[in-house]
Amino acid sequence: MATYRTIASSEVDPDSPVTSTLMGALADNPTAITEGATGAPRHVLKSIERLDAGTEVRSQRTQTLSTNATGEILHEVGIAQIGDINCYITSTETRTIYVTRSRSGSESTMSTTSGTTLSVDVSVLPGDLITFKTNTTAAPSTYVAQVRTDGANLWPAPTDAFYIRNNDV
Repeated sequence: MATYRTIASSEVDPDSPVTSTLMGALADNPTAITEGATGAPRHVLKSIERLDAGTEVRSQRTQTLSTNATGEILHEVGIAQIGDINCYITSTETRTIYVTRSRSGSESTMSTTSGTTLSVDVSVLPGDLITFKTNTTAAPSTYVAQVRTDGANLWPAPTDAFYIRNNDV
């Protein structure tokens, strides 16, 4: 693990010489911050990779339902980042399929359709819960629910009682 060293303002003023000690700190400090070294500043939610909706699959669940179901949960994803994601769901049969977002315990429907495909971009904040659901009353149907980004990594978060409040995000 790299060692973090505070760089004094006197070391970087225009008249100060460039020393090997200073260059060592400039080289090691970013690694020390990333590794969580003692005394190093900590990352905050704002510094985690931002999300942009796209077509790269970052989370997927396939499920076959053969019985009647109202509000059946097909997939849930807890969000730890800021940005936008694409929620994509397909069904082998025409069904009512929908995507909801829960924020601080309040659920909102982001999009719904009676069909075989649903794609919706959803703005997310840390602590949000994205849920893919269906209502089915007929023959078996296989569902594929996906969270997609433009290639950004999706950081996992808990899916139960993960309410973030009063954070500077």
